[in-house]
Amino acid sequence: MLKNKKIVISLIVVAAIIIFGIISIITKGFDYSLEYSANTEMEIATGIKDIQTNVIEEIVDSILQNEESKIQVNDEKVYIISKNISEEQQSEILSKINEKYSINVAKEEITVNENMAINFGDIVNRYISPIIIATIVILLYFAIKYRKQNWLKVIGLTLAVLIVIEMLAISVIAIAGIPLSLYTIPVLLGLYILTILVLTYIFEKNK
Repeated sequence: MLKNKKIVISLIVVAAIIIFGIISIITKGFDYSLEYSANTEMEIATGIKDIQTNVIEEIVDSILQNEESKIQVNDEKVYIISKNISEEQQSEILSKINEKYSINVAKEEITVNENMAINFGDIVNRYISPIIIATIVILLYFAIKYRKQNWLKVIGLTLAVLIVIEMLAISVIAIAGIPLSLYTIPVLLGLYILTILVLTYIFEKNK
């Protein structure tokens, strides 16, 4: 009785999280990481090799005032990406880098790109067909291998658990405001694979 009560409570909590997640997605949408948001990218060819990333970070932070940014130093070049870097801020950043390293890079010599936001839906669409095909193959495999355990129940349980786990993960991302990033899809795929492995273990145990 106590075990059944715990299962019911767990299902209610999961359902509540998913419902709140869906509401959050509809009302607020997802947050996006710097790579997926519209951003400004500065490329400064310094001509010197002893550029310290932490020094550039300090300069950028002092001017952008805690605005999210990404700094990369490579091959005598400094790359600065932030959601918005105004003309004035670009000039200030360049001026401080020139002063810090005693160089004289002109404003006209730097490359500035205004990047459009990446549509996360377009990225997801690339994975939909492979995931559907993989899921169909897995369901057929489970139906054949575990046919003595009531194959319809096996297929139904597998499909239900996969959907609930993925929706739960997406809901947590939405509610917690975790930005969608380059790591979101790999994490969701990893969760998908882990779920399949756990289900396989359970079905094998009940053979």
